[in-house]
Amino acid sequence: MKKKKHVSAVMAACLALGTWIGGASPVQADGVPSDDGKTIYYTVHKETGESDTVNPNTNDTPAKVDNAVTQPEKQKSVKIATNETKHSDTAVPERKIKLLGQRNDTTISVSNVLPSQRINIDNYQFGTVPVKVIKEEGTLLLSDSPEYVSSDGVLAAGTLQGKSRVYFYHVNEADQDKQVAIVLENNGNTDSRITVKRKLVTEPSDAYFKVGRELSFNELVLWQASQEADAERALAAADKKYKKKQLAEKLKAIDANMPPQLGKGLRIAKEENWLLPSHSRKLLFEELSNIPVKKDQLISGIVDFTSSEPIQAKVLMLNKGSGPLGYSYIAPVQPMDDVELRGTFHGVMRYMQSETPYNSSLGASAITIGNDREDAFIKGVDELTNNKAMTDKGNYGVSYDVTIPTAGDKRFAVYFNPLGGAYAGSVQIVSGTHNKIYQVPGTYDEYIGHGTIYDTMYLDTFTPGEPIVLRFIPAGASNLPVRFLFIPLD
Repeated sequence: MKKKKHVSAVMAACLALGTWIGGASPVQADGVPSDDGKTIYYTVHKETGESDTVNPNTNDTPAKVDNAVTQPEKQKSVKIATNETKHSDTAVPERKIKLLGQRNDTTISVSNVLPSQRINIDNYQFGTVPVKVIKEEGTLLLSDSPEYVSSDGVLAAGTLQGKSRVYFYHVNEADQDKQVAIVLENNGNTDSRITVKRKLVTEPSDAYFKVGRELSFNELVLWQASQEADAERALAAADKKYKKKQLAEKLKAIDANMPPQLGKGLRIAKEENWLLPSHSRKLLFEELSNIPVKKDQLISGIVDFTSSEPIQAKVLMLNKGSGPLGYSYIAPVQPMDDVELRGTFHGVMRYMQSETPYNSSLGASAITIGNDREDAFIKGVDELTNNKAMTDKGNYGVSYDVTIPTAGDKRFAVYFNPLGGAYAGSVQIVSGTHNKIYQVPGTYDEYIGHGTIYDTMYLDTFTPGEPIVLRFIPAGASNLPVRFLFIPLD
């Protein structure tokens, strides 16, 4: 069974079994800074879902942490690296953005109770924050089927024009080292101008949750960097006094401000522009040729680019050291697996917004993403199987930008709550001058949500009046749907 399917049946089973699953989580101790930024408190999470606050400056001692983590069954797509370096929450440099709404004049009550790192969702009745899609743009070529590749060939292909993204996610099942290649073909009579906006790829690994989480983190960092770089380029184009040297210095500063996790050669500052002549082929992401993918390793990446004319993009897997361009002429098409996650889809950027503010005075609310109801899956076709109608179950490869206006007289906490199974990814929250990327599940576990809908993770606390913007991409190897919970602090 493929682990990252959208499995409503799993969610239903979890709901049915919630009585005993919800009370079976191990005791954990999480560090929580106090409002004064000095005293550190620890919340001891018991099997009952309750929490006690312990002051380490006294003789009180928190309960012993149970380091045991219940892991998913060791199926092919579920590989856990128990000795992998844990991720920590990573702050992104603040930037000014234009948001809807203004801070109101309501007197805000500030709670003296620190938010628990995890909550018991049975203690709340969640209202719904109604969000709807206000804009979709760009075309996605999704290459995720076959997920496990045992034979070389074309894994996905589709026609792209304008704003486009290639998202690939594949495991090498062969005994030889492999490489992934993306080839662009211009079969028309007009040259096509190609502008490569972003390139990112994770180091191949048999720790699949690690790969998915790192790619989702890198995508958020590079998304912000690309927005800042585009703003500087637009300013330079509109202002005759803006010198090229000044632009180069600005772009260099943006590049230098990014974290080292992104790897060498995958920076945003140097945007690529080149011509793809008519009736020609060229590699889109040449650095992939230098990355060997060993047996049972997963490789995943994203390329964002624009093309002035219709072109065809192909994702291939072939022996390491082989020539991708020459092989692209003779490469056989590999059939999809039963999950059928490949094809071209419209809506690689999904902008959503709530017309009704979340009001913290009225209680808890939730936003559900990736359930094909409140948040519909994108539709497309697979050109390799006679334009067969396809559905991207889980909206893998889609970048979300969700804006929630807020109101009320209570500060509120935001929690992440996976509903479809194990999840490990990243989320960015922007509100006023607040701008931070959060690693889910932080530093404690490799993932949360396996076999239960009761796992939650505290992200941050906010004051109502400013809109909140949630940005993320569904993480590869993880499961949908997920919820964002808004909990008022009494």
